[in-house]
Amino acid sequence: WVDVADAARAVALAVDAGRAGEAYNIADDVPAGWGEHMGAVARAFGAPEPMSVPLWVLRPAPLAHAIMGTDLRMSNAKARRELGWRPGYGSSLDGVRALAGAGAGASAGRRVTAA
Repeated sequence: WVDVADAARAVALAVDAGRAGEAYNIADDVPAGWGEHMGAVARAFGAPEPMSVPLWVLRPAPLAHAIMGTDLRMSNAKARRELGWRPGYGSSLDGVRALAGAGAGASAGRRVTAA
C-alpha cells in the first residue's frame, strides 16, 4: 500500500536527494501479503472477507495467477534512510480505513480534498 500523495512526495525527494541509478521501494511500514491487504480493504468498507482459493485454480487466468502468486512485500528502509521519506499511513489497514472514511464523506455530500 502506498498513498498517491506519499508516492508523489517520494518522487520529489528522489529527484532532490536520491542517487543516480538507484531504485527506492515506496510502501507502507507493515509489509502485507495480497490476502492480508484485500482482507483489510474488505473490513474497512464493511464488505465480506475475500474468498480464498488454492493458487492452482487460477492457472487458466495467467495474469491473475502471476499477481496472486507473487509475494510483493518490500521494505521501505532505503527510502527512509537515503531520502528521509516516511509514509503517511503506517499500514495498508490505516490507509484503507482513511480511504473508506473519505468515501463515506463524499457519499454524504461532503467535499473530500487531498492533504
